[in-house]
Amino acid sequence: YHIALALNNEFVFPKTESNLLLNLGNVYFQLDNYQEAYRHYRQRDTRFKPSGNSLTEQTYRERYGRTCFNVGNSEESIEQFRLAVKIADPNNQAQQARLHERLGLSYQDLQKHSDAISHFSKALQLNLEGGDPKNIPKLRRNIGVNFYNLGSQNQFSVDSKKALRKALHSYLTSIEGIERVGTTAQKKGSGLINIELAFEDNASQAARGFDQEGETKLLFSYIAGTYEKLGEPDKALEYYLKKLQLIDLSDTVSVPNRAERAIVFNHLALLSHKSGLMEDAMSYSLQSLQDTQALSLSFGTNVNLFNLSQLLMENFLAGQGVDQWRLEKL
Repeated sequence: YHIALALNNEFVFPKTESNLLLNLGNVYFQLDNYQEAYRHYRQRDTRFKPSGNSLTEQTYRERYGRTCFNVGNSEESIEQFRLAVKIADPNNQAQQARLHERLGLSYQDLQKHSDAISHFSKALQLNLEGGDPKNIPKLRRNIGVNFYNLGSQNQFSVDSKKALRKALHSYLTSIEGIERVGTTAQKKGSGLINIELAFEDNASQAARGFDQEGETKLLFSYIAGTYEKLGEPDKALEYYLKKLQLIDLSDTVSVPNRAERAIVFNHLALLSHKSGLMEDAMSYSLQSLQDTQALSLSFGTNVNLFNLSQLLMENFLAGQGVDQWRLEKL
């Protein structure tokens, strides 16, 4: 294709030039080389202004939009997906649902959460009417994510609480869909620290979706996190414990899974501390520490050491003894 493109006279055979750019873009798209796919798709668009509603042009607009999204041009991806929706068959529910889902992801990437909810909801409606039933839990999860983000913007307002409750409803119905379809108060210090700052969720992977177990674990995290925002630590604790049941607890677990386990133990420690379960908080912090030390994660290790120090100090201030072996851990 590159040789043919070099030999072609664009002014004599403009249609051939356009088709060669399209074919090169498609090849790079299939190879997941989105930078090169974007370059060729964009050249075709700017130089030849392709139009029409043929299947070729429908596929081109959708792939161009996906390529824009994958190279970080979410604004441009919205433009392409809107064009794709306009020329696509309005009676093809699966295609329309897929395009609205892509629009939702692009708006979510731009933190335009209300627009994202609108398009995810449209995709959900289309899938419920006859699209892909296995995609319904992921769409409900994505709707929940955006309600959660809306609720986190001003978490002390009434509207924020409503948004968080809507997020929770979306997550819980998503879990149901996965199962059905398949896929005493003590004196306390300043509180414990969350180590998740060092392990951000992989947004692009979440956008694509996971297998059934991965999706379930992700939803348990989201549900637990929403309950945390709503000030319900006991319910949050319940869902992190559910997630823990899906995690390999052996020492031979992979690095990403061990990092995930360290985060879960850290959350369990924080929530146990909030619920006054000091021994549990100590135990979970120690288990998180073992994982962060095994992975040589200095930030996570320092956070766990701080949290353990805080817990030991609270026990001391409460008149309780401090075990020597725990001091040696620090």
